[in-house]
Amino acid sequence: MLAKQELARLERNKPNKNADPSILTKGNQIDIQKAVGRDYADFWNSKDRYLVLKGSRSSKKSFNAAQKIIYNMMYYYHKYDVVPNTLVIRRFFNTHKDSTFALLNKVINRFGVSHKWKVTMNPMQLTYLPSGGKIIFKGEPVCALVKLI
Repeated sequence: MLAKQELARLERNKPNKNADPSILTKGNQIDIQKAVGRDYADFWNSKDRYLVLKGSRSSKKSFNAAQKIIYNMMYYYHKYDVVPNTLVIRRFFNTHKDSTFALLNKVINRFGVSHKWKVTMNPMQLTYLPSGGKIIFKGEPVCALVKLI
């Protein structure tokens, strides 16, 4: 019984043979190794569900996490024909605009795929147009902070 379930799972996750090999932009491949750097090879090659990044300030932890999110949103759609979604959580919602939302936008522009993404401020989300997959941002409202004072 377990073997049948495993075969069915593998069949569902079989790579899409008709997938566009250039998941970023036609003719504009990005050298991920150059963009990421040698120090984060283990992070990028890991298949673990939960990943922890450690390092000092300005060690590109957040930037690498944002690159991996954007890359994987595109990669999994084109390779496995699935529609991935991402939830970004911060304690307070108002801090997203200048941090996580801005960083993910920066990565999209750096990869040269801004034409494949729809950016909306209200509600704050990023949508990958070919798949419809979304990156949504959640957190407590600012008034919760006022109540704490």
